[in-house]
Amino acid sequence: MKILNYRILVEKEKQGKNAVFVAHVPSLGISDFGKTIDEAVKNTEKAIKLYVETLKETGNNIPEPAFS
Repeated sequence: MKILNYRILVEKEKQGKNAVFVAHVPSLGISDFGKTIDEAVKNTEKAIKLYVETLKETGNNIPEPAFS
């Protein structure tokens, strides 16, 4: 089994009077959000897992993490 570590970038965005945190995974082109940084990261980790599992099931290549 190969372990892949993807970089997650988190940004704070305002929505009216409230703020949300948006987490992006540039290597995969996916993102998710949460009310807190921890929630955004946890949601994004779930999205990464689902995305990678779907790529494997459909026989598509899994992108390597890009670190720059």
